[in-house]
Amino acid sequence: MSEQNNAKVDAIKAFMFRSQESADLYKGMLVVCDLALQIEMSKVMSANTLGEARIHSAGRMDAINDLLLEFQKLREEAQKHMS
Repeated sequence: MSEQNNAKVDAIKAFMFRSQESADLYKGMLVVCDLALQIEMSKVMSANTLGEARIHSAGRMDAINDLLLEFQKLREEAQKHMS
């Protein structure tokens, strides 16, 4: 098994939590990511954000969105393996 596959398996295992405390932490992470995404989106859409600042915020927004989607994907995969 390659190093990349080992890392993916480890990541999925990390998202196989069952306790309410872990679920609450996960939900909190999603909320923080969503808030950060909203902040960057408002910066991108603001008429006061110009040039490179808009590009930078758009890049940050894309990165936050990718992270959020990856968290959700890992949790879904973990839940499939737990069933």
